[in-house]
Amino acid sequence: FDEGTLKRKRAKEAARSVLPNALGSDGMVTLNARAARHIIEIRSSPHADLSMREFAYEVYKVLKPWWPAVLADAEEVDTGDHVPAIRFSRSKV
Repeated sequence: FDEGTLKRKRAKEAARSVLPNALGSDGMVTLNARAARHIIEIRSSPHADLSMREFAYEVYKVLKPWWPAVLADAEEVDTGDHVPAIRFSRSKV
């Protein structure tokens, strides 16, 4: 993204975070290894909304001790802010 596009994207993201649909909720999720890898890689991308990037990174941190073999090829990539992107060297489990 160019800088102007990124600023507009971040402004819209900030506006959505204060609207009523940004309220948290409790829930349970089940997923398999392939889905977990997909969610972590896609949603931790620098192009994703910051809140989704934070969520994906937290999912990665929680799953890493539980599934070390599944996440063994994960690489944390510095994005210049406090949330790294996660990249996998293999495309499938």
